[in-house]
Parts: sequence; C-alpha cells; structure tokens
Amino acid sequence: MGMDYIGYYRKTIMNTLIASIVWAGLSTYVIISKGQIGENNIPIFETIMFLIGIATSRYVANNKINYALACTLDVIVDFIMLSAVLLSTLYYGISAESAICLYILIILVSNVTGIMTRESARDLEDRALKTEVGKKFLKIARGWHRDFSLYGLTIGSVLSLFLLTYLHMDLKTYAILLISLNIFQVFYDAYLIKKYLY
Repeated sequence: MGMDYIGYYRKTIMNTLIASIVWAGLSTYVIISKGQIGENNIPIFETIMFLIGIATSRYVANNKINYALACTLDVIVDFIMLSAVLLSTLYYGISAESAICLYILIILVSNVTGIMTRESARDLEDRALKTEVGKKFLKIARGWHRDFSLYGLTIGSVLSLFLLTYLHMDLKTYAILLISLNIFQVFYDAYLIKKYLY
C-alpha cells in the first residue's frame, strides 16, 4: 500500500471520540449561530451545501483520489475554517459573521474534503484489504469507530447540558472552549497522517 492504513485506522478511534464530543457539545451553538444569518438566507446556504456535495460526489466517482492527499486536504481545510470560526466568535460573538464561517466550515468539510476522504478510503480498502484478515479487521474497526462516535455524541450532549444548564456557562465561552479543543484534535490528526500515511 505504501502506507500503514491499518495502523492509522486504529489510531483514529480517539479522534472519532473527540470530534463527536465536540460537535454534539456545539449543537446549541450551531443552531443559535445559524439563526443569526436570517431565516431567508439559511435555505440559500443549505442549497449551496447540497449542490456542492453532489458535485464533489460526482467528481470523486469519476476520478481516483489519493487517500493521504485527501486526508491532508481535510486537515488543512478543517484547521483554516475552525480558526476562522474561533476568531469570528472571539471578535463578533455569536453573530452573522461567525455563522457564515461556520456554514463554510460545514460545507467544505462535510461536502468536499469529507466526501473525498471517505470515497478514497473505500477505494483503498477495496484494493488493499481483500484478504479475510483484512476484511475481519475492517469489520471490527468500523464497529469500534461507530461505538466511539455514539459514546462521543452522548458525552458531548451531557457536557452541554451540565455546563450550559447547571453551571450556566456563557455560550460564547463554551463555544470557544470546544472549538479550541477541536483545533488541537486537528493537530493530532495531522500528526497521524504524517506518521502513518506518508
């Protein structure tokens, strides 16, 4: 394969947990922030998001994309846009500016680099993990990723309830805390990519 895909897949389980905690915890911030751009503008962003997703999906279906490159692009875009969301939240608070940055983050990561990473991973697995051992590993590892994603979503929801409802933490402070955690998680992902995929 030219890369330790199995080693990388094992190590990303913790990233799956952290990312799920962050985005479940940020759900309140995401909903309120999106509302700042106005109800007439939300459908425009949603339409753009789905159209870009369709275009990316068609491009990936017709072109081979290197998995390591797709992961690298995903990390770069994630870092740039998370930094933009963090800075806009620090400077403007929960506002239209932070909402636009957040929407761009979701559009690019979920509907561009995310699709590229998932499809290139599937292509890599189809070509390189055809043995019974490889198939068994993927079945077990995917189960762990699915479980840890659900654990993370549960922890994130409880964390949001505890900090915002019981401790009455300011939503802006809470959002800054979790976005910062997500940025550190992206750095860890970049380390894993460099160690296992190149």
